[in-house]
Amino acid sequence: MKNGFLNSQISTIEWLTLICWHHGATD
Repeated sequence: MKNGFLNSQISTIEWLTLICWHHGATD
């Protein structure tokens, strides 16, 4: 259960990082 929660957290962080990186690259 802990691993699943951690995976969910990492997924969210990676998603946000991807968006931020994309915005920065586009800018």
